[in-house]
Amino acid sequence: MAGEVDGRMVLAVDGSASALGAARWGALTARLRALPVTIVTAVELPVPRTGSASLSAEAMALLRSRGERALDAALSQVREILGPDHPVDRGLWEGPPIPQLLAHSDRAAMLVLGVRGLGDAPESIAGSVATAVAAHARCPVAVIRGWSGTETELGTGPVVVGVDGSQACTPAVRLAMAEGAARGVDVRAIHAGSDVPLTGDDDPTADGARTLLDRALDPWCAEHPEVTVHREVVRDRPVRHLTQAAQDAQLLVVGNRGRGGFDGMMAGSTSRALLHTAPCPLVIAHG
Repeated sequence: MAGEVDGRMVLAVDGSASALGAARWGALTARLRALPVTIVTAVELPVPRTGSASLSAEAMALLRSRGERALDAALSQVREILGPDHPVDRGLWEGPPIPQLLAHSDRAAMLVLGVRGLGDAPESIAGSVATAVAAHARCPVAVIRGWSGTETELGTGPVVVGVDGSQACTPAVRLAMAEGAARGVDVRAIHAGSDVPLTGDDDPTADGARTLLDRALDPWCAEHPEVTVHREVVRDRPVRHLTQAAQDAQLLVVGNRGRGGFDGMMAGSTSRALLHTAPCPLVIAHG
């Protein structure tokens, strides 16, 4: 079954505990946003070596059976959260997971993954699939780690968003404001840059940074007047400050690349680093 993904919350699972936690988070978020859900897994069939026998039918059936078990386990947990009437389907894809997920990312509302899968080394902080999909997808990608929510709530604390004034931060601000409105929590918008002196109130560079922050936020504040927004301009490295700010957050949102990026660059240094340091669910917004 291919699994339809148009406008859906796509939950990628592989049977790992990380993926099951991500599926629960994705189900809660889908319920909050009234989005249909598709649970997917990819079965990667080994390519036989030249001159060797092709994979037996029994071996192929075993691999597909493992994929079906991963889907069953995730579906059970998702149904506990969403109930029997919420639209949920499932898809078993054959082939490597990264190209499959990327191929469908232009039609999904969001891709949701655990930070590390079954094939990743235990000592790895962010797995290869999460890293590649977060960098190259064409829709928002949620990478779930450090989630302290339950099957009844997404967690407490604000939504934190990194704002650098680049074009790429616009979808991040838009998504963060929408999430703050849907969750009924404050948004903490942070512009952090080690090149912002902030030596005093009369510092023109600091004034410029505040103006940049206001310009990025004001249109979305007007769209969501019910959301309280805390605006912060700090002199600090963005990754370090956003990591600290997200300690009590329920969600951290950043753009896929910042002011130092360029057309064709699929991931910025900040978003890449936060995959390894974010203490809460991280959404990398593409758009």
